[in-house]
Amino acid sequence: MNGGEYTLWEKVRKEDDSRAFQQIFEKYFDNLFQLAFHKTKSQDLAQDLVQETFINLWKYRKGIKRLENVGNYLATMLKYQFFKEIKNQPIWLNQQDVANLESFHKTESNGFSLMEFEELYELIKTHIAMLPPKTRQLFLINRFENKSVKELALQFGISESTVRTHLNNASNQLKPQIENHLLIIAMFLATMT
Repeated sequence: MNGGEYTLWEKVRKEDDSRAFQQIFEKYFDNLFQLAFHKTKSQDLAQDLVQETFINLWKYRKGIKRLENVGNYLATMLKYQFFKEIKNQPIWLNQQDVANLESFHKTESNGFSLMEFEELYELIKTHIAMLPPKTRQLFLINRFENKSVKELALQFGISESTVRTHLNNASNQLKPQIENHLLIIAMFLATMT
C-alpha cells in the first residue's frame, strides 16, 4: 500500500473519517463494479454487491488489523459477498455447490463472519506470495483488476496460452493448500476469460 492510501485507511480505521472513506469508495467503486458485473452479468446485482462490500468495510473497519492493499482486500470481500448472494440464487450452482454453500453458511453469525473472512484473506495472501513472480503478477492482475487472458497477453507481450498456463499453474498450486475452504476458493480461482 502506498503512503497516501495507508494514511487514508488509517483515518478510516482509527478516526472514523468518512471523507477518507469516501475517497476510498470513489477510487475503487468502478473496478469493483466491473468485477461484480463480470461475475453476475447484472448491473443491479453488481451494484448491490459492491455497496454491501463497502458497507461491510465500514462496519468492520476496526477489526481489520493489517491491510496492505485496499484494492485487493475489497476485491476479496466482494467475492465473499458474492458467495453470500449465490446462497439465495442456487440456480447458478450445481447440487454439490449448493450443499457446500449450505454447510458453509451454517457456521456464519449475522450473515458475515469477519474472523472467517480475515483467516481466508490471510491464507490466500500467504499462498499467493509463494507463487513464482511472473505467475503471481499475472494471477493478481487477472483476479483483482479483472483483466482477461487476452488483455494480459497484450499487456505483457506474451501469448494467450502462456497467460493461461501461468493462471492454471497458480490455481493448481493454490487449490491443494486451501482445501478446507474449497468452495470459496473454487470461485476465487474460477477461470476468467
